Amino acid sequence: MRRVPATHFLLAAYTTGVCVALAWQVPFWTLAAIGGAAVLLILAATEAPVRDRLGVTKRHVGAGECQGVRCEPTRRQRHAISAGTLLGLVLLFAVAGHTVAEWRLASIAHSVLKPLIGRTVTVRAVIGGLPKLQGTRLQVPVRVIQVNGRPVREGAQLELKVPQSSTSAAAWPGQTGASGFRLPTSAGAAISSDRAGNGQDVVSASAAAASVLSQAGLPPLDEGALVTLAAVRVEALPETLPGEFNYARYLERRGEHVVLAAPLSDVRCVGRRGGLSGLIDRLRRSARTRLNAGLSPPVGPVLQGMVLGDADAVDSGSLTDFRRSGLLHILAVSGENVVLLCTIWSSGLLLVGVPRTLRTLICLPVIVVYVVLTGASPSIVRAGIAGCVGLLA
Repeated sequence: MRRVPATHFLLAAYTTGVCVALAWQVPFWTLAAIGGAAVLLILAATEAPVRDRLGVTKRHVGAGECQGVRCEPTRRQRHAISAGTLLGLVLLFAVAGHTVAEWRLASIAHSVLKPLIGRTVTVRAVIGGLPKLQGTRLQVPVRVIQVNGRPVREGAQLELKVPQSSTSAAAWPGQTGASGFRLPTSAGAAISSDRAGNGQDVVSASAAAASVLSQAGLPPLDEGALVTLAAVRVEALPETLPGEFNYARYLERRGEHVVLAAPLSDVRCVGRRGGLSGLIDRLRRSARTRLNAGLSPPVGPVLQGMVLGDADAVDSGSLTDFRRSGLLHILAVSGENVVLLCTIWSSGLLLVGVPRTLRTLICLPVIVVYVVLTGASPSIVRAGIAGCVGLLA
């Protein structure tokens, strides 16, 4: 029977420590005691071969042994020593996983904005995703970088109140949207036929938001846009009704603890972020544009969701069809995307005669770029790590 590599035990121990931290917070003294016992176990296991090499001598020459010659540990001794060392390392890795997970949970739970609930502040933030129109509010994920002139780095949900005149049916000369108002066809809204056959057109929440911003004379609020708001009211996350999905807890696990409420007219776009983050924003916008080029809805938005994991532009009718057919998962980037990406690149490089080692070295940065380009959500980060490990195996 083939022995399981020691690295498998160590990774399993680290993962177990992380999982335990999610369910139970182990006291510090307990972790310290386990870590100390692990260190003593490792020292004891590594001390045994030293004693054997320095203190054990062979006495019977006729039996193939000679007096005065130092002996190496037997195979059984080496296995026992390895098992002791491995057990100590497993305990250390479990403690390390638990410690890292607790530190991460504590950093996520810490909020600078939460004590400001109920107050009105001045905010400077970076847009983190496409806005969605929900009723009479635009919901935008943001990364707050300044509050009342003080540097801050914390995520939040920005809700922009849209004027009632902008969402009334009489204000829009174009098609009727899913939110109950008319969309101007010149605004470039993604309009597709309603699958229910009720004679109306269905648009996605992000397309409706883009139309509202266009009508208000604002530039697109997409990834990387820098905005300032002079008077933002900090509000608590909405409460969840019993039996419903706990959306507030989901946002808190993402590091978003408050809702920033302001009228749409207060938004001021002051530019875009630069550096490496700005480059990634430009690549993502370019990829989104090219995926939608020459394709009419819902094909373009669906392709965008399959490649970039950005399903916000898919209309509600198409989402319902995917959900009923059990295929909604293909609109989220995961390990399947990483496998397809590596297969395409490896096959192409193989056709031109690139050796396996070089193909692996090329595919590794390709995976990293794809993970960052898709937004580095937890699912694609896990898939990227698994893909890199698989390539190196």
